[in-house]
Parts: sequence; C-alpha cells; structure tokens
Amino acid sequence: RAFAYVRMRQTVLRSFASYASTGVGRTVADCAALRGSPWRPMGPLGAIEAQVRSAVVALVNEGHLYSTIDDDHYKVTFP
Repeated sequence: RAFAYVRMRQTVLRSFASYASTGVGRTVADCAALRGSPWRPMGPLGAIEAQVRSAVVALVNEGHLYSTIDDDHYKVTFP
C-alpha cells in the first residue's frame, strides 16, 4: 500500500507538472481523470478523487504544489 501511495503521488505531481506553463494550473478532478495526459487514468490504480485530493494536500504541505485561482486549481512550485 505504501508503494501504491508513493506511485500515486508521483503520478499526481507529474500530472500537475505537465500544466506548469498554464496560468491557472489544473484541477484536482482533471488530475484524477488525467484528462489530456499521456498517462493512464488514476482509476486503474484504484484511486478515487478523494485520494487524489489527499495526495494534493500532502504535496501542498511539502511545498511541491500551490493553489492558484481557487481551492481546486494547483500548480507545481518548480519550473
């Protein structure tokens, strides 16, 4: 389980990083579905939106993500 959580966090971070050049970032819901992404949807990983949101909160707390226009849009802190 720990490995799956780490893998999901890495996938979430990569997903948000792919939108680093946009002004508003991307939403948690889009990340959960991995819309517009070359990676497979989070669903096959057994993740639901609430789990993705939990990973986002952890990544925010660690300083890897920050919120942009509201509590649902995030961007990575690195270029």
